[in-house]
Amino acid sequence: MVYRDSDRPIVTAETVLPHTADGERLVEGCVRRALDVLAARGVTDVEFDGHVSDPHFLPVWTRLRPTGRWFHLMEVPAASSV
Repeated sequence: MVYRDSDRPIVTAETVLPHTADGERLVEGCVRRALDVLAARGVTDVEFDGHVSDPHFLPVWTRLRPTGRWFHLMEVPAASSV
């Protein structure tokens, strides 16, 4: 999914469940399709909304070998419900 609530489009790249069948392949396909569509529209910078702990996102991110002036990959832990 791609949405825009900042200067650059944000590509959401994650699965809902860690044990999603073919999750890595599905995440990669969605990311590549989103980037292809955005590139065709002249977009050169995007942000990603994904989680390092998602077992499908990090391998895809590594294969895509992101480049640019600067990027930072981080994960903010969810607040405890206690």
